Amino acid sequence: MSGNQSHEAKRFQLLSSVGQIGWWEADFATGEYLCSEYVCNLLGLEGDTLTFRQFGQLIREDYRCRITREFLSIEEIEVYEQTFPIYSSQGIVWVCSRLGEKWLTEDGHPKAFGILQLVNTPADAQSGDILKQFNELLFRQHSVSQSLRNFLKDKSLSEVISGVLKDVLELFHGGRVYIVEYDAEYRTQTCTYEVVAEGVSPEIDMLQQIPTNGMEWWLKQMLAGKPILLNTLSDLPRVARQESEILAMQNIKSLMVVPLRNTERVWGYIGIDLVDRYYKWTNEDYQWFSSLADIINICISLRLARDEADRERNFLSNLYKYMPMGYVRLSILCDEEGEPYDYLITDANQFSADLCGSPLERYKGRFASEIYSSDKLSTKLRILADIHKHGLYRELDEYFEESKRTCHCIIYSPEPDELVCLYMDVTEMRRTYMALDHSEKLLRNLFSNIPVGVEIYNKDGILIDLNNKDMEIFGVKDKSSTIGVNFYENPNVPSDIRERVKVEVRGEKRCVSKFGRSENI
Repeated sequence: MSGNQSHEAKRFQLLSSVGQIGWWEADFATGEYLCSEYVCNLLGLEGDTLTFRQFGQLIREDYRCRITREFLSIEEIEVYEQTFPIYSSQGIVWVCSRLGEKWLTEDGHPKAFGILQLVNTPADAQSGDILKQFNELLFRQHSVSQSLRNFLKDKSLSEVISGVLKDVLELFHGGRVYIVEYDAEYRTQTCTYEVVAEGVSPEIDMLQQIPTNGMEWWLKQMLAGKPILLNTLSDLPRVARQESEILAMQNIKSLMVVPLRNTERVWGYIGIDLVDRYYKWTNEDYQWFSSLADIINICISLRLARDEADRERNFLSNLYKYMPMGYVRLSILCDEEGEPYDYLITDANQFSADLCGSPLERYKGRFASEIYSSDKLSTKLRILADIHKHGLYRELDEYFEESKRTCHCIIYSPEPDELVCLYMDVTEMRRTYMALDHSEKLLRNLFSNIPVGVEIYNKDGILIDLNNKDMEIFGVKDKSSTIGVNFYENPNVPSDIRERVKVEVRGEKRCVSKFGRSENI
């Protein structure tokens, strides 16, 4: 180190000592702080690092939970500055910790840099009860905002709810916090979420499908939207005998329960049990717990709705992706007069690319004006403009030169300025139709021109057609004059032949008969 650098380092150490200020660098991947010399001396560290947990233990108990949780949320906030008491080498002192900068390392994990400064004891710090109450209020406010953020993240619903329940457990130093759900008919109740303090036995396995029969008082309170606050179990009314027995079996001293209601019904309740002490619940306790219940209700409903929407979106996405039908979605661009002048191909599936014989990336996400010539674009826009203007649907056939496929296309407008085109491959159907049409024409030609008289009757013996040679043989000038003649009533046909044909037709046998020229025609 050069002389100038050495002097700068000494000046910085002097500045830190005089200003009673040092720096910290937090690594969220390792969960450790790297501290300056002043901070190390203040905290009584042997090295220059300590873990997040170790620093949390140095924060005075009445501030520990809030400050620890707030610091861990630095990843999601841009401004952080808190003043709080810590246990230091000088005894209990007050410090101010302030965030300076955040960044991501090359491997993508977050780091943060800030300062820690020794400050004077706040003037209101002597008012212990007021300060404690204010501290708890801040903790509750932070836990609520943290809960809301977690619900909006892509974490699993179970993980988020468990995190919210842990916040409640920390705040009240409770034994258990849980959510119980009712079945549709309110015949049973089941504990679906539970967190417990260290050393407290979980009860979730025992609280499955518990009959509500015999617990009418408790159920009535919940369905009426009324909370249950018990400072002791003796606060229960006499009619709640079974409820008292169940709570006593769980060693519960005090509890608070708040109903959970969505837009349709009370679907359960959230509760906190204290098993190591009695506690007198305050109005502030209930108001906060009730607000938390409302947040859980709203966020669960929104989360379930979002998850359902995601499932529907994935289902439709897979449907469009794998269905044997071309799918193309268009966004129509209109001028100031509302006339379409171009369109954007916003979505399409692979099957549409297979049908048209063009790679998907050649047209998906591109404007039609970039793909088609002006004449072809004009033709397409005329069709689309009519559908767009009148909100109708249109069916047409389209031939794709590159793939040699013929498609039947249905175009409709699901919403303003949007069109959907569905393409069905009818190439083979069209070929079959053309082959049948060709065969029919061929047979019709043979039928008309064969040098043998042919008459066609239906199953009831009614003449439905005859060819040219037959008309010539029998001297028929107008075909319509003979259509409808009943074979079985024709006196020109011998009766034995008529009877034999009738019997064979009933037996679904074919009969071919030769007729001579009628003398009576």
